[in-house]
Amino acid sequence: MRRPSWLPLLGPSRIIQLLERLIQMSESLQSKIDALQSDVEAEDTEIDSAITLLQGLSAQLSAALAAASAAGATEAQLAALTALDQTIKDKTTVLANAVVSNTPVAQSPPPPPVDTTVGGQGSDTISAPAGDDSISGGQGDDDSLSTASKKS
Repeated sequence: MRRPSWLPLLGPSRIIQLLERLIQMSESLQSKIDALQSDVEAEDTEIDSAITLLQGLSAQLSAALAAASAAGATEAQLAALTALDQTIKDKTTVLANAVVSNTPVAQSPPPPPVDTTVGGQGSDTISAPAGDDSISGGQGDDDSLSTASKKS
């Protein structure tokens, strides 16, 4: 079987080197993904904490306003605190909405795997479509992607 021109001659040691490099790259990528995931979780905690803080302040302020009103304070006396309470509620809503609007929508699941066997008959031959120059580097000649296992 003739090797395709796009496939360099690789000895077992070169293949092992490439596999080791691939494993290193995979581990590096995984550690970066883990770090990013940790950062996102920490940010989520900070955002949740800020929302909880603002809601707590608003609840305390509302309780203080109710107690002051029950004790005889006039609306004019409580106007500044009432406005502050409403501002806190508005800002809490703005923060919560910003989190929701900037949270990406869940992605759809990946498509099912493609059957790479010829005719779905369990053959281990994989061929590029006829005339696919991006793989073969030619015009559909003998250098097209085609690998087959020959069993003795």
